Amino acid sequence: MHTEGTLTKWNSERGFGLITPRRGGQDIAVQAADFPQDGCPPQLNERLSFSIETDAGGKRWAKNVARAGAGKGKPTADQSGRRSSRRSQLATLLAPLALLLAIGAYGYIGLYEPSAPDGGGKSASTGDSATQAVTARFFCDGRTSCDQMTSCEEATFFLRHCPGVTMDDDQDGVPCEEQWCVGVSR
Repeated sequence: MHTEGTLTKWNSERGFGLITPRRGGQDIAVQAADFPQDGCPPQLNERLSFSIETDAGGKRWAKNVARAGAGKGKPTADQSGRRSSRRSQLATLLAPLALLLAIGAYGYIGLYEPSAPDGGGKSASTGDSATQAVTARFFCDGRTSCDQMTSCEEATFFLRHCPGVTMDDDQDGVPCEEQWCVGVSR
């Protein structure tokens, strides 16, 4: 015979608790091993259905414990736990996707950055594929002078795309002619 009751005491360290029968009477002892092995731990005030067995010493134990109402109407603690777990798994999957989208948007904005205000050079959005490849490798990070560059290609990018650079003394469109772009002409 199945009885219904509510879990009124639970000691998770010992894996032991007490169920108060719905129709009254003495509390029934219950062990964690008698709960469904569904990954959802016992919850205080959870409604349960169970059968009662008496041991050799006369102590009554709840056996074959089931969460009352499973599968009908209002979700049980077990079903709510599974829903929370599914939401958590979904969030775990969507977070990296959102991060990738944000990085992609940042890269897109950086790739199609307009040309320098002085009109020097083409915008990456209207330039050739070689210009777009250079744009994808470099970005404006506050450096403004030749001694901060590592190549002619990098200095050229900074001159064309970044504000406030001081790398073209003779204003011929070729940056760092004495250091990085020696012999380059426009």
